[in-house]
Formats: sequence, C-alpha cells, structure tokens
Amino acid sequence: MLYFWATWCPVCKTQSPNIQTLSRYYNVVTIAVKSGKNNEIKEYLASKNLTFNTINDIDGSLSKKLNISVFPTTIIYNSDGELFYSDVGYTTTLGLFARMFLAEF
Repeated sequence: MLYFWATWCPVCKTQSPNIQTLSRYYNVVTIAVKSGKNNEIKEYLASKNLTFNTINDIDGSLSKKLNISVFPTTIIYNSDGELFYSDVGYTTTLGLFARMFLAEF
C-alpha cells in the first residue's frame, strides 16, 4: 500500500490512524507531501503516535510524478504488484482491511 498524505490535510488527520492500524499487518509505505523538513515530520508523527514508514516528498515532486494531487490518496497493489485499488479521501479501517485482503488473491 502507498498512502499519500500531508500534515496540513484535515482528512489525513482522520485517515492516518486507520493507516497506522493497517501498517501493523501489511507492508505500508506513506509519503508525506509538502509537509516540512524531516525533523518536522518526525515530530508530527510522534505527536500523533504514528509509526508507519514515511518518505518525505518535501517539494511534491514524487506525488506530481505519480499524478497525485488530492490528499489523502491510497493506492493498493495486488500480490503480483499490479494496481488493485486507488481512492482519495477517507476510508474506514475495516474497508482498508477488506481491500488489502482482496488484493492478496
């Protein structure tokens, strides 16, 4: 799973705990877009008790390359590495678990 989010995104603040829960069971990589320097993102994650793997897309170039312009954006790949699901906005933890489960087949 790839999860594009930002510290300044209000929906991301609600979605990120769901991603945190999922990251305990699945390989999740998150991309913090235009959210500050590495230490600022670390502080933000710590203040929210978020421990998921995060890449700092400091200038938004990675998200731009992948045509991601709305946050949060969640992308799930199946077990063959093919795109299985992509969505913007809030998704429940249960919904994310269901999609990850289905992506395994």
